[in-house]
Amino acid sequence: MTGAGTSHVAHAERTIRSRSLGGEYPPGSRLRERELSDAWACPGFRSAKRSPG
Repeated sequence: MTGAGTSHVAHAERTIRSRSLGGEYPPGSRLRERELSDAWACPGFRSAKRSPG
């Protein structure tokens, strides 16, 4: 009983965490997609990729 309960809680926590990280957004929402890509692409990494110097 307790094992099932804890696994359910862990699953709920994972779902909440992924939602807070933007894991769930309405399909077809281009704005949200751009927001996610901007958040995942580190500014320093992006500038480093753009110009070698």
